[in-house]
Amino acid sequence: MKKRSLFQILAVLFVAGIAALGGGGSANAASITQIFYDPMPSGAPTNALPFNFAAAANSFDTSLGTLTSVVITTTTNVEGAVNIISLNVTPPAGAMSSYSNAGDQTDVTVTGPGGLNQTYVAQTNGVSGTVPNPTPTQVVTVTNRSGLTGSTSDITTITGAGLVAYEKPPAMNTVTLNYSAGPATVMGTGGPGVAFEGTATAGAEIKIVYNYLAAVPEPASMSLLGIGMAGFLAFRRFFNKRNADV
Repeated sequence: MKKRSLFQILAVLFVAGIAALGGGGSANAASITQIFYDPMPSGAPTNALPFNFAAAANSFDTSLGTLTSVVITTTTNVEGAVNIISLNVTPPAGAMSSYSNAGDQTDVTVTGPGGLNQTYVAQTNGVSGTVPNPTPTQVVTVTNRSGLTGSTSDITTITGAGLVAYEKPPAMNTVTLNYSAGPATVMGTGGPGVAFEGTATAGAEIKIVYNYLAAVPEPASMSLLGIGMAGFLAFRRFFNKRNADV
């Protein structure tokens, strides 16, 4: 069997390295996260209801790789107080009426590109208990439950054709997500003669995550390329020396 010279072997490795690189190497999963708050900086529940805000996120730069999904998570934080009212004039003195799941809530809508349309009810954690019934001279009694808090989230994952609206190019440099929280309303369950009224404030957080595949050369391919380059240089030296001897 005919033996190959060292530079011939290195030349073969050079060609193999080029071929491997041409295959694109491996693809690494990566992500970019952007978070927006209203109010700043933490989305604390201090906005009077209703309120709106627009989050202007950076579009995904396609030079980084291939976008595989966009995950948008919206969180609404609510804080409020509720009055539980009893109109039940019921003897004997000290009689009570029960209630459950009393609290505050607001309707939330978030819209954006790629078919994004989140609709949910954000609310405080409900409370239960009893309210004393009024005596004939009191007409009504009121029990106040304050410091109620709650956090409600919704998640949307965008894939397929909807991703185009989040890419740059062809989309613009920014992607706008529109958030809207409606007026505060009260919730609660009670028997006849039990009513509820309340006030609330809210804050919001919008998180957008770009998941993508970033193509990178395989380490083995880079090694082959390095060895091949050495072979190419050795071949050039051999060829130049041979021409000089002629």
